[in-house]
Amino acid sequence: MMPFVRTCGSAAFALCCLAPTGGAFAQALPGAAQVPQAQRRFEPQTPPQRDNAQELPPPVAPTAPPPGAEQVRFVLKDVSFPGMTVYTQEDLKPLYTDLIGREVALSDLYALAEKITARYRRDGYLLALAVVEPQDISDGRISLRVVEGFIDKVEFSGTPPRPERLSRNLAANISGSRPLRARDLERNVLLIGDIPGVNVQSVLRPSSTTFGAADLEIVTQRLPFEGFVSFDNQGSRFLGPYALSAGVSAYDRLGMGEQIDLTGAGDIVDQTMFYFQGALTLPVNRGGPFAGNTIQFAAQYSQSEPDLPEEVFPFHTRSDNFEGRITFFQPIIRSRTDNLSARISLIWRDLENRVTDLPDDIRNPTREHVRMIQPRFTYDVVDGTGAVTMLDVLFNMGLSVLGSSERDDPRLVRVNADGNFFYISGSLARLQPVFGHFAVFGQMDFQWSNDPLPTTERFGVGGPRNGTGYPPGAITGDSGLSVRGELRYGHELSNKWLTGFQIYGRYDYGFASDVTKSPYDWNDLSTIGLGLRLNLLKALSFNPEVSHQLTGDPADCLNCRHDTRFLFNVTQRF
Repeated sequence: MMPFVRTCGSAAFALCCLAPTGGAFAQALPGAAQVPQAQRRFEPQTPPQRDNAQELPPPVAPTAPPPGAEQVRFVLKDVSFPGMTVYTQEDLKPLYTDLIGREVALSDLYALAEKITARYRRDGYLLALAVVEPQDISDGRISLRVVEGFIDKVEFSGTPPRPERLSRNLAANISGSRPLRARDLERNVLLIGDIPGVNVQSVLRPSSTTFGAADLEIVTQRLPFEGFVSFDNQGSRFLGPYALSAGVSAYDRLGMGEQIDLTGAGDIVDQTMFYFQGALTLPVNRGGPFAGNTIQFAAQYSQSEPDLPEEVFPFHTRSDNFEGRITFFQPIIRSRTDNLSARISLIWRDLENRVTDLPDDIRNPTREHVRMIQPRFTYDVVDGTGAVTMLDVLFNMGLSVLGSSERDDPRLVRVNADGNFFYISGSLARLQPVFGHFAVFGQMDFQWSNDPLPTTERFGVGGPRNGTGYPPGAITGDSGLSVRGELRYGHELSNKWLTGFQIYGRYDYGFASDVTKSPYDWNDLSTIGLGLRLNLLKALSFNPEVSHQLTGDPADCLNCRHDTRFLFNVTQRF
């Protein structure tokens, strides 16, 4: 697709648009006027951040040696470990072999018990403990009792979250881990907290009835609803820069542990675009190794009537875009420090661009029909420096089924861009603490394709996520790359009116390219910005920013060059 900023006003472009034999449809709408690009501004983003899940309870401290332990001495001949099932005698021999045949003090036995406890803890056995029991040490043969601790009882404070069978099965996984491994406790508590609308706290106490065991209380809080209202000016001038969006999530209203999401957005000034999205998420398995998986049914619809200057596109157009999606989600690794999940989606997309001034033209409306399968893998990890890294990779495969676009369809939006395609897309992001309250954030979005793609699948640069200061879809292509870097300085505050702030400076760069070679098959842009993120009261956020376009052409302004824009976003959550 040729970006109009390189051609608008030229005689060649005017002749192309005004040709009498369907020539109006030979030129696709500019990216900044395309509804698939514009609606991405309203889709939720998941930046890398620390998991706020509760820390695991601290393990029981080893017993300290009694007074005078240094003076009690004997020759050590052998050591046994009654109660030990995880390791063999040979596994632990390196910890004490240098003591055999030597005179040792009683305090050395306590030090050995501490080493064995540390070995268990290092391998994730949270409640394991080696203790020195009262015994006769005159023959030099001693025993260290190993208590391989476990959870005896798991109790919910109040009613277990629905679906109750899932909650109780996850709790049973914890009590069934004997000896208790930290990863089993962590995974299952986190999966209970992943049930839609549920907040979880866990309390671990020594068992009053079972030696070597502990009891776990899971305190849950159920939220019936959550929502937001947001207003910003980060859209294209063709589709109205000012947009109001609102959304609500309802939890367990049908008694199935489900989540219902509804989102609506639109240009409230010029009324050139609106967007609506709805989703129903249901838990699938109620237990077993696949516990925590979900299935989601989602649909979205958007409509636009861009306000285009005659020099850009001299006809009145209307675009309708529909998407249906079924997604199966499976958590593979679930912990506080690293998480891996897999999704597979079946996607149905239909786009129609109608030139309302030419109702009888044989190519009116142009259209795209995409039927796609999309495997997706997401991994995030917290490393030893406290940095959070997130990788998201999607494999997008267009299928020639169920009415998908065919290459010989004369009404294709883009020539040769049919429903049979393959491309890889994704993102890599990292949030790195530096020192004090400073941090560095980096993000890269990428896409690669060897096929000409329908407009609904093209890579776009511009908008709040990448290329801020340019409109969404300022440049588009079959393949592309964008990078963002931010230097941040922020504080959490105890002030009633201002609970936190973050000052940041950023740099964005992106390019997009097409498979089909032409003088306009490669475009790039870059911007810089300085902004402030404010958390006001408890649930109000305000993000003003000054953004300046360094390179590239403003995609929604004919006579502008390296535009400076004052952007904002204000969001109220409830």
